[in-house]
Amino acid sequence: MTVKSIISLGLKANLTVLAYIQCILAIFEIWGANWIVSNKEYFHDFKVLFPFWITISHFALQTLLLLICVKYVSESLSARNILLVPWTLIQIIAAIFFASISIFYIYQGSRYVLDNRTLILIGIIAIFTLFQSVLSINILVAAYAYYNKKESKPKNE
Repeated sequence: MTVKSIISLGLKANLTVLAYIQCILAIFEIWGANWIVSNKEYFHDFKVLFPFWITISHFALQTLLLLICVKYVSESLSARNILLVPWTLIQIIAAIFFASISIFYIYQGSRYVLDNRTLILIGIIAIFTLFQSVLSINILVAAYAYYNKKESKPKNE
């Protein structure tokens, strides 16, 4: 194996590891969002902190990320190249969405929340959504590096 093939294999493995991490995080975030919706009594200003459009968008995006990550890790290496394009497009949407709702949670929490318990829960939610945004950016960088290495391969004629 040459150094370039080892680097290429490492980048593919990195994307696979990131896909597993995103699958696990999506499962926890879907569970967490479900817990929040079913335990509204913990949040005094539930409708202010979690508007309907954010809740539905969060469920939909996490479910989409979970489905495409499971599909990505279950396919062969050649099929993963095909899935990488829609996965990276979804990552762009996810990075923007999760970063913006993290800021929204922090802003709404600091503006409306008066008790410490709710503020801690909002902080945990904001940290998880911010981590999801950072993970999406990391996946985008790894996918870009993978494509960059793939295109720079010398062609044997």
